[in-house]
Amino acid sequence: GMTQALPSLEKIVPEKMAFLKQKQTEAMKNLPPELKRFQQQEKLWNPNSTAEEILAELPKLNEFEKAQAYPALTRKIAQIEDEERAKKLIEQIPDEKTRANATEQFESARINRTAKDGKLEEAKKLIGNLSKKKTQIQKLVALAMEFHKKNIEKDRETAANLMKDAKALINEFPEDEDEINDLMEVVKGYAVIDHVQAFRLFDPIVDQINDFVQATAILSKYNKRNRSFKKGELVMQVAGGGWENLLIYRYIGQMQLLGKADLNRMNLLTNKFQRVDARTIVKLYVAQGFLKVEKEGENQNFENSEEIYFSF
Repeated sequence: GMTQALPSLEKIVPEKMAFLKQKQTEAMKNLPPELKRFQQQEKLWNPNSTAEEILAELPKLNEFEKAQAYPALTRKIAQIEDEERAKKLIEQIPDEKTRANATEQFESARINRTAKDGKLEEAKKLIGNLSKKKTQIQKLVALAMEFHKKNIEKDRETAANLMKDAKALINEFPEDEDEINDLMEVVKGYAVIDHVQAFRLFDPIVDQINDFVQATAILSKYNKRNRSFKKGELVMQVAGGGWENLLIYRYIGQMQLLGKADLNRMNLLTNKFQRVDARTIVKLYVAQGFLKVEKEGENQNFENSEEIYFSF
């Protein structure tokens, strides 16, 4: 639309801008109500729109439209480097959940910028100030993986220290779903940075996944809407396809990373899955992840690799 074209036109024909803006205003007045509303909402999706402009549009939107506008608003705020300006904008968001999400996204982006500028201690301090332990762990693991990727000894030492900080925040013997999720986030980082630690942490979790899968299998008999099982057998699903409520699918990514790190060891560990269907599904996913990495050659060296055996 004209709104999106104006910034480009201003660079090409600046002397015509007053005339073009006048014409745009006149055209808006004569539009049917539906089109006028569409033009007004264009600000929500226009990459040149500011967070202030989107915020100003919110009172004109219905609840459905607001739900679509909030993600765009939080993304815009996350890109702002001026902390005072960002916090003022966040305070003006009427929806409490969106305010919390905007704060989290802004702080997360701020940590990324700080670390990218080489201010690691400041970034760690910002992580420590985050209100959610889950987010603290996620940011520490993400930073550790970024440093490890640089493949320089000093940076890899930094990555190892960041992982120690993340591990200090978890319960190695989790007692609820949140604690398992936190531990598996650390497993994800260690699978890349120190796979011996990753296997040590993950090994006892297999028993908890066994309990969860078996309990879900029993309950599925009494819930016709449960599609995780069919005739008592676990249904193979696409990982990341909305089946993460079942722990075995939620942690497929971590198991694939462990397979990339040491396929034979992961294959042996997979034998601890008690159900044949669960064991088979995990082995197939682990093999898929291993073959994908082997094809791409990401940080892998198979010149001296041992022969691999799969026993189902």
